[in-house]
Amino acid sequence: MRIFSRQVVLGLSIGVVAAGGGLLSQLGGSVAQTSATTGPRRACPRPSDAVASVQPTAPQSVAAARPVTDPVETGALAAPDPYKTRIVVVEWKIKAGRECDFLDYWATRSTIPNRAGLVGEFLSEVDAQPWINWKLEDGYTTYYNVGIWRDAPAFQDQIGKYIDNNRPPLEFEAAKRARVFLAPERWRIGAASLPAGDPDGVR
Repeated sequence: MRIFSRQVVLGLSIGVVAAGGGLLSQLGGSVAQTSATTGPRRACPRPSDAVASVQPTAPQSVAAARPVTDPVETGALAAPDPYKTRIVVVEWKIKAGRECDFLDYWATRSTIPNRAGLVGEFLSEVDAQPWINWKLEDGYTTYYNVGIWRDAPAFQDQIGKYIDNNRPPLEFEAAKRARVFLAPERWRIGAASLPAGDPDGVR
């Protein structure tokens, strides 16, 4: 049994409540030995270009016509009321050896067609530290996706309406994923900024 801390997820989610952007780059099959790297911890082959989204997408002609600074694409719209901000945390349990299949799926198929209400989301693998005390079982690799949304309706429109807890796990999942939906009570905003754009390979 491995031990990890809720700070890995909740500390990240509260700390980014009013900022946005992407985090990890899917580049190419081993985990780095140190967290001091500036690249992704797990190197995977570049995702295939010919992959369909699991959710309805806008016509390509419309998407191509949008400038890169369009808030629908970048999620740059600010929340009118910070208390309406919502944070969703998803715990993924991935079979050993299928991590790259999952990362490819997240980056190219589990997409968000309209990002107008998305502040940012971060898919992360646990960075083991001696002070971590969150309990996780061995036998699979755990990822956490932390998504920050302008409000609950924005999340429901793009993600929530597709959630079906009776759906069986995908072939690379060791078990069903778990989710929690959070409403901020207090927050702090720091002087540092988050990444301004998606990493290469993420749609």
